[in-house]
Order: sequence, then C-alpha cells, then structure tokens
Amino acid sequence: MSRQPAKLPKPTAAELDLLRVIWRLGPSTVKDVHAARVRERPELTYATALRLMQVMHAKARRWCLLPSTHTSLTRSATKSSAT
Repeated sequence: MSRQPAKLPKPTAAELDLLRVIWRLGPSTVKDVHAARVRERPELTYATALRLMQVMHAKARRWCLLPSTHTSLTRSATKSSAT
C-alpha cells in the first residue's frame, strides 16, 4: 500500500495579496507590508495584516514539517534558518 503525500495548504486570496507584496518588497516587517498594501486597500488594518502573516507562518511551518516527500526541502529550509 502506497502512502499518499499530505496535501499542502493553499493560500487564500487575502494571503496571496500579501504574498505578492512580500515578493515585491523582499524581506519585510508587518509594518512594511501593511504600509504597502493599505495604499490599495485602505480598509486593511494593521491587526488584519499581522494575523494573516501569522497564519501564513503557521502554514509554512506545517509545510516544512511534512514527512518524507518533502525531505530535501525541509532540510534546506532548516539549514538556512539555523545559520
């Protein structure tokens, strides 16, 4: 019996909006991301941006901790965060 790989969590539309800002800015704080995003969406509060980034962080940790099928990615992520 073959083991099915775990499904990776997919980002929501709101998370994708923030990811696009992060990809454009590079390494950023919540304040940086909020400031860039609020120009297009003035209703976005700092607390909402913070919460979305916390959720994305949790999803990324789960993804990095998946067993075997993503071992090489997990190892490279672990090495880069340890240095």
